[in-house]
Amino acid sequence: PYASSGYWSAPSRLLLSYDHHLDRIVTYRGQQVWSYSFRDHEGWSPVAVVGETPSPRFEAAAIYDPVRNRVVLHGGWTPQGLLADTWELSLTDPPTWTRLAIRGEAPARFNAAAIYDPIRRRMVLTGGYGQDPIRPTGDAWALSLDGALEWTLLSTSGPARAGHSAIYRPKDDCVVVFGGGRDGPDSWQTFNQTWTFPLSGGSAWRQLHPGGFTADLPVRRAFAALTHDPIGDRMILVGGLVPGAFPKGPFNDAWEFRFAESRWCPIIVPAALPVWERPAVVYDSRRDRLVLAEYDWLWSLELSNSRPASAGTSVPPEGAQSAGADQRGASDLDLSVRGPNPFGDRLIVDVSLSENLPARLEVFDVSGRRVWFSELGASQKGRHTVQIEDVGRFPSGVFVLRLTQGRQSRAIRLVHSR
Repeated sequence: PYASSGYWSAPSRLLLSYDHHLDRIVTYRGQQVWSYSFRDHEGWSPVAVVGETPSPRFEAAAIYDPVRNRVVLHGGWTPQGLLADTWELSLTDPPTWTRLAIRGEAPARFNAAAIYDPIRRRMVLTGGYGQDPIRPTGDAWALSLDGALEWTLLSTSGPARAGHSAIYRPKDDCVVVFGGGRDGPDSWQTFNQTWTFPLSGGSAWRQLHPGGFTADLPVRRAFAALTHDPIGDRMILVGGLVPGAFPKGPFNDAWEFRFAESRWCPIIVPAALPVWERPAVVYDSRRDRLVLAEYDWLWSLELSNSRPASAGTSVPPEGAQSAGADQRGASDLDLSVRGPNPFGDRLIVDVSLSENLPARLEVFDVSGRRVWFSELGASQKGRHTVQIEDVGRFPSGVFVLRLTQGRQSRAIRLVHSR
């Protein structure tokens, strides 16, 4: 669906969002908006959008705001220079573009990476090119999405990158950044390092993995697709390339970074998988899969089939009851829910703890936002019952219930019907 004209013939990363309200993916590239419905699978359809449209641009950053069902777009580059404007694409009927009124300074950026911070309701922007067209920045900015819209500088000490990829990791409430590059003495220098930045306070970046040149690591690259598997608590990487005077790729490989083990592992992909130059990816929570898109290609990766046994249980289909704790030994970490699934105004959870260690029970919505949690403390090994009283406030939809103790975790998918 991405016919190009003028300077849009040059490559630019696709911006992709999963609209869980209508169970579809929505893409934006250039001035075109398209959608693909998972309900009818009738192919890509152009979206009729009203309102003033953002000017065509290269390499803008965008996030999906699930609370207000909108895409928030910032910055980019045109032949006339950098952009610092911020727009929203409301996905309600009719879909509408609106330029947002920002108070104070806004960072002019392109080739930056952005994530949605669900705890503080912010768009967080990292790196990218600013006023210096050769050296990317190492800063991080946050845009408040409620009340007065204002950008705030969070840090200036991060890895100086452009064309990198980023995710939000709920377990540690942090941004995780992979790869990207910057101009070197002879050509564009790419990286395969992994960095993390806390969102709960402080400005200290930490290197999570140093990268390197060994065969058990993804090669250095930029413009890769990166997303988080909330059930397996792992980061999944697909595609990308090495631009510059000595290019490599595009690649058609896939990798997972297991946070519990702090290591990369390859994911076996079909031989027919196309090479992905600048792909986009979303997590389809209803079907527990990744959906990859570039141009008119569309592929999916079923996550339950690729998770290691240590990453947690597979997700039951919607409307199904998970296996109860009585089917396992008391020494196994396990959880189940009583009553129907979809559930109503009350949720009773049975957990089985494998050790005398603190444990945590959490509920996440489809965007990865944690909507409820309870620290179980140093509970005794064995079976326990937890009652969640305030689930009636949850909107109708799909949620992930996760139990974590030490390096182990179990998760099941739940559906709430009001």
